[in-house]
Amino acid sequence: MANDRSEAIIIVTSISLGLSLLAVSLRSYVRLHLLRAFGADDYMMVLAMAFNLVFAICGIAGGVTGLGKKLEYFADKPNDLRDSLRFWWLSQIFYSLTGTAGRTSIAISLLRITIVRVHLIIIYTTIALSIVGGLLLFFATLLECRPIHHVWDHGMMSSHCMSKDFLLDIVYTHSVISALCDLTLGILPIFMIWRLQMNRRSKVLLGVILGLGCLAGAAVVVRLPYNKTFKDPDFLYATATLYILATIEACLGITAGCLSTLRPLVRMLRDGSSYPSQERNAGSAIHLSRSLRARKERQKLSRHESGTRWQIFQMTDIRISPPPLQSKVAVRRSVTAVRRVSPQDICHQR
Repeated sequence: MANDRSEAIIIVTSISLGLSLLAVSLRSYVRLHLLRAFGADDYMMVLAMAFNLVFAICGIAGGVTGLGKKLEYFADKPNDLRDSLRFWWLSQIFYSLTGTAGRTSIAISLLRITIVRVHLIIIYTTIALSIVGGLLLFFATLLECRPIHHVWDHGMMSSHCMSKDFLLDIVYTHSVISALCDLTLGILPIFMIWRLQMNRRSKVLLGVILGLGCLAGAAVVVRLPYNKTFKDPDFLYATATLYILATIEACLGITAGCLSTLRPLVRMLRDGSSYPSQERNAGSAIHLSRSLRARKERQKLSRHESGTRWQIFQMTDIRISPPPLQSKVAVRRSVTAVRRVSPQDICHQR
């Protein structure tokens, strides 16, 4: 029906929830079973998925009670109107938490593979901006009416609620911050991996996977024109498209953040065998950071040896397979050096 968008909300929310839940489950399997290394970024992504689950439940329940329907539908159903507004309010709270936790998880993942100071500053700034934007929307939603039940009992028309213009300004501010953070986390990896010691094909593939976060930023940009529906008198119907785009944005952010961690699983499925866990741990856990660490150590040793008569011109990390200890990577470092001949040495030999 043209006047009913509830079904679209329920379908899109269910599909988005299934995709994001699958992505987080596969990520957890890779980290816990294949790599046996569950880090802070993984915990943050699981937290984002927990928030997204509540966000999705609110969307589905709201669609059942009337979210996406025109106002005349509630003429003889005041309880459904109240429940729909309550679910909309709850969903906005968990939407802000989902985006903040997801972006923080992606940013922490990028911190693992960068040593460039400028990149570190950009990532930490992005984390701070994401948290500020998320908390801004969270508290604005939480405190928009006093007491809070005026949101659904009076449809935000009570004198005890914030003005819709003020709330709309906060929504626009949060949207701009979210888009900026998503695009930054999507574009920055391209510059980070360009100097890695990897072949071009691997760089392109990794850059595409890490850059999928731009899709979430694109969803935020597409959603911007629909923010004005917050002021529409037929609120539940007018904001249905906005709600659907917010659901897609949350799904894209979580899914994109998990895809970059699934390479060991793809390799295992491609090879058709489950090789020993120690080898999996050694071969996969350092495939991104080994070249960066080697380059960092090379630069460090070059600076350290610059005052001596030895010049480091090659350094290689050689992985011992299988490693001797469970969940640890054994690396033997091979350093090749040549002695520089100084003018004093030539005079001494003469």
